[in-house]
Amino acid sequence: MDDITVTSGDMRYAIYHPSVRALVGVEKATYQGGKEASLSFVYEGPTEILAELGGGQIRHQVAIKLCAQTSDVGNSCIYAVWRWAPDAPQFWTTAKVGNDYFAPPVTYLRHSSYDRPVVGEGYVMEARLDGPVLQVWLDGEIMRVDVVHPAVMAMLQDTAKTSTYGLRTDNAIIRDIEMVGQVSPLVVDES
Repeated sequence: MDDITVTSGDMRYAIYHPSVRALVGVEKATYQGGKEASLSFVYEGPTEILAELGGGQIRHQVAIKLCAQTSDVGNSCIYAVWRWAPDAPQFWTTAKVGNDYFAPPVTYLRHSSYDRPVVGEGYVMEARLDGPVLQVWLDGEIMRVDVVHPAVMAMLQDTAKTSTYGLRTDNAIIRDIEMVGQVSPLVVDES
């Protein structure tokens, strides 16, 4: 976790801030890949202060970012999200390209029931992108399988040289954070 760049909020191996965004290796832009990641953490409850999302909603959620990139036109990534408030708990996926969001056009599998996290309990979220198929697990159990929107896959093809993985939290205190992903050093062909 020494190579994490916090892009919004405050993170010190525990997150108490109501809104945190973080990427691995973005400062050096030396990684490529970011198509697989695992996030383990202990849930400690909601944050004292609640932050609204851009549309004004207040949600409690933890997410893995895959294929994350930053650019002049905004950030792009694929999200695998565990959301448990204000509505019924759910896992969902979406992709952000610049300022546009794309829902998956096809969902192959959606787990039938989801639980809210329990205060003091540890969890492991995993996400993997294999071609256009995005798979999400919680504690080793498959939660969701989606097909990523074709526009997003096209963007990934165009910019695959500088992507990484990261996390996002909204209104959730988590600690004992460990994040592991699959990236490789960026090789620049200067010939």
